[in-house]
Amino acid sequence: MSPIAVSATLTAKPGREEEAQNVLLEVLKHSRNEEGCLHYNLHQSQDDPKAFMLYELWKNQNAIDSHIESAHYQTYRINIEPLIDVRNVQKWNQIG
Repeated sequence: MSPIAVSATLTAKPGREEEAQNVLLEVLKHSRNEEGCLHYNLHQSQDDPKAFMLYELWKNQNAIDSHIESAHYQTYRINIEPLIDVRNVQKWNQIG
């Protein structure tokens, strides 16, 4: 079974970009140390400073499930919610 990629795009509320970035950097720091995390990077749009993208690569679905159940991820979800207008998450299977 191939690794699973996750892309998460988030749009911060106007004026909350820096706060959102700090929360995202905190979850990144902890997530990179999780077993099964192969890649975890944060990007900010060149065109819209309110737009962020997390690109994650996980060993398997069990690793994703453990990530979602982790205390630091639960804290992240609570902390990011009041700072964003939009959150979109997609999981991807590698096919080539």
